[in-house]
Amino acid sequence: MNQQTHNPHDKFARASLNNIHLAKRFFRLYLPDEVRDCIDLDTLVLQKSSHLDAVMNEHISDMVYKVECAGRASYIYVLLEHQSTVDHLMAFRILAYTVQIMQRHLRTYKSRKLPLVYPMVYYAGSEPSGGFEQDIYNCFEHPDLARKLFMQPFALMDLQQFSDAELAKDKVLAGLNLMQKHIRDPDLSGTFDYMFEQGIFREVYDYDQRFYQHMLYYGLDAGEVAEPAEFLQRLSKTVPEEEEKIMTIAQSLRQEGVHETTLKHAKMLVKHEGYSIQRAATLFKLDVEKLRAFCT
Repeated sequence: MNQQTHNPHDKFARASLNNIHLAKRFFRLYLPDEVRDCIDLDTLVLQKSSHLDAVMNEHISDMVYKVECAGRASYIYVLLEHQSTVDHLMAFRILAYTVQIMQRHLRTYKSRKLPLVYPMVYYAGSEPSGGFEQDIYNCFEHPDLARKLFMQPFALMDLQQFSDAELAKDKVLAGLNLMQKHIRDPDLSGTFDYMFEQGIFREVYDYDQRFYQHMLYYGLDAGEVAEPAEFLQRLSKTVPEEEEKIMTIAQSLRQEGVHETTLKHAKMLVKHEGYSIQRAATLFKLDVEKLRAFCT
C-alpha cells in the first residue's frame, strides 16, 4: 500500500529518488562495482514500496526498484532512515524487508524462483551510523555459530526414504514415524502387525500414555484398517491396562459401522426411490442434516 510520508526528510528523499534519472545517477555512483556491473540500469523501474513494517508495527519509508540482473528480474531496495537513534539490529530489519519483497514478487508473478534483492540503507540521522550492524551474523549472540547454522540448507527427513526397520530403531519415535509414513496406505493392518512384532505399542504406552492415546486415535481416525475390531482386541492384550478404554473404542466403531450402513440404505431410498430427505430420515430415525450431507 502507498501511504503519505509525513516526515519532511523522507518526503524530500523520496521525491528525489522518485525521479528515475536521478535514481540511476545515484546507483551508478553508490552501488558496489560487482552489483553495478551485473545489473542493467536502463531497465530500472520504480515499484510501489511504502508499506507497514510487520515486525515493528510502524510505517516505514523505502524505495524499491525493479531491475534486470543477468537477464532476470531483480530488485534494489533502499531504506530511507532519518531516525535520530541508531537501530543496532538494522541487518535483521533489512532481512525482514527483503523477504517481504521476495514474497510479493512470488505472488505477483507466480514465480517458482526467488528474485535477487540488493538492499541499501540511506541514512541521514543526526547520530553517527557506527552503531548500525550491517552483517546479519553479528546480530546473533554467537556470530561464529550463526555462520555455521543460519541460512544453511535445512535438514530433511523424508520418511519414504527410510525403511520401517530404520524408523523402528527408536521404538517410541517409531510410534510417530511409522504412523506418519503409512497413514495413507489402503490398509494399516500390515504396519500394525509390524508394530506389534516390534513391541512398539507397549513401548510407547510405557513411555507416555498421552502420546500413546494420540497415536491410537490418529491411526483409527485418519487411517484405514480392514479389521479394526480385531486390531483393538489384539491391542487390549498387548496393553491390558487400557483394555476398558480400548473396548469402549471398539464398541463406538461398531456403532459407527451400523450408523453408516443405515445412512447408505436411507441414501438409496432418496436417490433411487424418490424419497425426500425428511421422509427417509424419519423412516430410519436419522438426523435430517446428517443425511442431507451424506447424500450430497
